[in-house]
Amino acid sequence: MVRINIRRFVTQHREIMSLVLFVVIAYAISWAVWLTGMLSIDGLTSLEDERFAGFLLAGSFGPAIAALAMAGFTGGRSSIVSLLKRLIRVRVNWRVYVVTFFLMPSIGLVSYLVLGISPKIALWKIAITMIALVPLNAIVVGIILGVGPLGEELGWRGFLQAHLQGRAGSAASALIIGLVWAFWHFPVFRFADFRNGLDWSQFIVLYPISTILVAFAMGHLWHWSNESVFIAMCFHAVLNTTAVNLLRDNWWDFGDLTAAQIYLTILAVFALTAGATYVLSRTVFRQPARASSD
Repeated sequence: MVRINIRRFVTQHREIMSLVLFVVIAYAISWAVWLTGMLSIDGLTSLEDERFAGFLLAGSFGPAIAALAMAGFTGGRSSIVSLLKRLIRVRVNWRVYVVTFFLMPSIGLVSYLVLGISPKIALWKIAITMIALVPLNAIVVGIILGVGPLGEELGWRGFLQAHLQGRAGSAASALIIGLVWAFWHFPVFRFADFRNGLDWSQFIVLYPISTILVAFAMGHLWHWSNESVFIAMCFHAVLNTTAVNLLRDNWWDFGDLTAAQIYLTILAVFALTAGATYVLSRTVFRQPARASSD
C-alpha cells in the first residue's frame, strides 16, 4: 500500500520534482565551483579579481548543465535537441529585437534625465554607447566576452520558464524564477562590488526584487519570440550592460545620492521596463482572439 501511494505521488508530482531537481543541480554545480575558487584564492575581496575569473565563468554554466541534464532525463535526446534549437532560434518578429535591445536602455537614459541626474560627459556619447551601439555591445561584450547570459539562459528561460509558464502564469512564473535566479547568486553576495555598495540587509531585499521585475519582462519576450533562448540571452546581456552604464560614476553626477537611492532608481528602471512589456503584450504583441467554432 505504501509503495502504491509513493508511486502515485511521484506520478502526480513528477513535473514539480523535475523543476526542484533542476534547481538543486544548478545550485550545486555553480556553488561548488564558486566556493572552490573562494576557498582556494587567498585575499579574495573583489568579484573583479582576475584570479577568480575562471571560477566565475565556469560556475555560471550551472543552469545550462542542469537544463540539459533534466531535458535528457525527462524527455531523452529529442528534448535536448529541442532545447538546443531554441538556443539558435534567431528568426523572430523584428519588433521583438527592437524591444530586446532598445527598451531598457532608452527607459534608463530618459529616467535619469527626468530625475535630474546630470551627465559628466557629452550626452550624445552616452546615447551612442547605451542605445545606438547596444546590439553590438550586448552580443560581443555581454554574451561572447561576458559572464551570465550564455551560461544561465538555457536554464532560466530555456528550461524553467518553459515548464512554468503554462502552469503558473506570467506573474507567478516571474516570482518563482526571479527568486531562484536571485539566490543562485548567493555565494557572490559576499563581494561588496557585486552588491553595488549596499550592505547585506539592503541587498538581500532589493536584489530579488530586481530579478523578479526582470524575469517578468523576459517572460513576455520569451512568449513573443516563440521561446527563443537567443532572445533571452540578448536581453540578459542588455540588462547587464545597461545596469553597468547606469552605475558609472565617471558618466553620471550622482551628487548626494546614496548607494541605496541609486539602486532604487535602477529598480525603478526595471519596473518601468516590466510595465512597458505588459502594455506591449496588450497592444503591439496582443494575440488575436480565436474565432468561435460555433
